[in-house]
Amino acid sequence: MPTRCAPWKVSDLLAHVRVVIAWLPGMQAAPAPTCAEVSAAEYYRPDDRFAPGINAADRWAAALEKLGWGQLRFLRKATGREPITREEASDVSRLGIRWLTLG
Repeated sequence: MPTRCAPWKVSDLLAHVRVVIAWLPGMQAAPAPTCAEVSAAEYYRPDDRFAPGINAADRWAAALEKLGWGQLRFLRKATGREPITREEASDVSRLGIRWLTLG
């Protein structure tokens, strides 16, 4: 089903929330940073990371098909929960996939 966070579907949004919640214990146990490296306004700025061509579902689906990955495997690779080989990294780069930086 679609969400208000277009172009994300409910499953996409749930996967994102699950990843972020999994980070919480480590972040709470870590020492507090001395200052913010990125402001909320800068982090959520409208730029090419959120452009229609970047988020187009037919593009992410085509790339997954070319990589031979399902959605869950892609999510594991993109979040670092499954290692990515040099060959896979090369394929990802060739397909124009850019991981979002969340730091």
